[in-house]
Amino acid sequence: MTGRHIVYHNGFYSLPNEVSCCNRLTGDSLKLLGLIMNRVNTANAQLPTKVALSRVFLKHVFGNKDDKTVKNYTKRLKQYGFIETFSMQGGDRGEFVFSIADRPENNPFVLLSYIENDVIANVELLTAQKADSLLEAFTVAVQAVEHDYAARLKNAAESQREPILTAYSSYVKESLEADGKTCVGTRLAKPKNNKSKSSPKVTDLPDDVQSWSFPEFTSYFLQEYRKVTGKKHSTRKSQKTGKSVEDCIKDLHHHYIEHERAMLKPTMKKHIDAFFVNYPPTDTITPTAFLMANSDVLYNVEHFLETGKKHILYEERSFKDNKSNIQAEMKAQQAREAKQENKGLSLEQLKELMEGRTNRR
Repeated sequence: MTGRHIVYHNGFYSLPNEVSCCNRLTGDSLKLLGLIMNRVNTANAQLPTKVALSRVFLKHVFGNKDDKTVKNYTKRLKQYGFIETFSMQGGDRGEFVFSIADRPENNPFVLLSYIENDVIANVELLTAQKADSLLEAFTVAVQAVEHDYAARLKNAAESQREPILTAYSSYVKESLEADGKTCVGTRLAKPKNNKSKSSPKVTDLPDDVQSWSFPEFTSYFLQEYRKVTGKKHSTRKSQKTGKSVEDCIKDLHHHYIEHERAMLKPTMKKHIDAFFVNYPPTDTITPTAFLMANSDVLYNVEHFLETGKKHILYEERSFKDNKSNIQAEMKAQQAREAKQENKGLSLEQLKELMEGRTNRR
């Protein structure tokens, strides 16, 4: 057994942050896991291995609790696979013996919890809703599938875990967004320098628009903007509007919030495409995200999606109006010239003049 005679406080208590933030572990069960891993770390043991801890020592560490209490913490660790087995040996002055197969950061429930924490940290309540009631419903949804996903992760090779976690991430997002009162983004990696802030990396977007988050819609808009204008769109907040591109995407989402859930995100994507059709770059117009989020523009583009009638820009209408005015002025001038030319002629002379012009034609 590992470290039976090693004094534990000469070692080190080391658990990664994702393990410490795993909501399957309570404070005392996490503390017990830390003590077990401390003994493994101190002995530089190869896993799988066994760790023995004095029952008297554990009672003392947990506030002179009886064996039943410590046993409950142990059962929780076993329930979620942090230890394989445990036993009590040697009576009241004996030991708890734990069998551990892998490091806790590789535990399937830690991996699932990491996904859940990342999604919930980026959730936004779009309408008045109590966070506690939302989290209760979310917990029920997660508990229905967590053991299935954990089993898939446990039996999968390390290279096969990413697709499973991606599928779980989509499930978690859909569970939170199911009532249409929340929207979930994805935390963007912190840029290494200031230059990368204005030049975000173009990433491949999922084929399924329903799985897109706000940052993915933002990325799509930025890509389309560059295709249409040949320029990069600023990702910083506009000094005039105080909004970033993602804020404008949220305005677009809010504009269509009453739509049927299955049509909401596909409609948002169509709207972005239609925006560049209705507001192409000109000498006076730049199709920025801030223009798209304008209330009049939102309704103009929505009208185009419903009717297929392209919105006529103001300068185009002005040109048409000017053209009409020019044509009307030309006709009036011709009438004045004809009147002046024929001035002083008798009716018979005028008829002869008109007949002569007709014959020449």
